[in-house]
Amino acid sequence: MSFETCLTSFMGKSIEDVIDTAAQLGADLPSNWKAILYERVFERLKQGVEVIPGVPEFVARLKTVGIPFCVVSNGSEKKMQLMLSQHDLWDDFKDNCFSAHTVGIAKPDPGLLRYALDTMNARANQAVIIEDSEIGIKSAENADVPCLIYDPSFGGGSSAVHAKSRFSSMDEISSHLFSFIGDT
Repeated sequence: MSFETCLTSFMGKSIEDVIDTAAQLGADLPSNWKAILYERVFERLKQGVEVIPGVPEFVARLKTVGIPFCVVSNGSEKKMQLMLSQHDLWDDFKDNCFSAHTVGIAKPDPGLLRYALDTMNARANQAVIIEDSEIGIKSAENADVPCLIYDPSFGGGSSAVHAKSRFSSMDEISSHLFSFIGDT
């Protein structure tokens, strides 16, 4: 399977959906495959992951103007902590991480986003989701939350789906968002 096909088939899915998709594609996974996968993923994450350029600055800007923010993920809390801690972002998010593993609802079901919104005392029309996967985009649509799409491979072509809300960098997303709300 090519890297592109792998991303298309699995990116953003819950582990249960990954297992189901792999089985549909003909994989014969051992009963302990989930445990093996998590062990490998966590070991790899401990080796280090690159921060998406512009994310620390974006988070700092949100904090400066007092805009609440969170992470809503099909991944586990442990995965979020491993990734965010490496870039000194864990303290900014630790109280506002919403995992499908804990909530028991996975994207694209809108329940996970709605749970996060309720916990943060926000309504869908008061929020903006930044997503990087088709599963996440569908979840935002299902929850009626506006979605800005982080797609570093996007060249801005007008024929792309969601072209007006698709951005190739976090700096572009930050500029777009703050052009509407300002730095008050």
